[in-house]
Amino acid sequence: MLSEDGTEQLISEMIYEDDSANKQYDNVAKLDDIESQISTYGYGKNYGPFYKTNKSLCTVLMVISKTTKLFKWAHPALGTISFVCKTASKVGDQLVKTMYIKFYQAYDTAKPSNVRETQYWYYDSNHKNFAKSRTIKFSNTRPS
Repeated sequence: MLSEDGTEQLISEMIYEDDSANKQYDNVAKLDDIESQISTYGYGKNYGPFYKTNKSLCTVLMVISKTTKLFKWAHPALGTISFVCKTASKVGDQLVKTMYIKFYQAYDTAKPSNVRETQYWYYDSNHKNFAKSRTIKFSNTRPS
């Protein structure tokens, strides 16, 4: 990269395992060492089910059937979903939709503050009318 005065500035340096330049660094891991660390990485047992509710602003993307009032919606967390709505009538209409979530959590075996959450989203509070599922990963720090 060039600075404003035209001098070259190094912003990144790539070091290859067979390059003699890497001998000057003591923190370069060998390739097979990294692969063994990745293979032992994983999550433990799923805990749950737990339940939560989500309210999101959805937008009509497409009218599937005017007679049954079935629409294709853009949901911020789930992407594209379809459901019946008596109040919407055209593309662009918006609605606050309540969704019901049953979820399970598993903790990283190497770093328990990392969590994998598998969510099952439902249209009804009795968790019978399934909409979509998704899996998210996040870091969670617990108070001591």
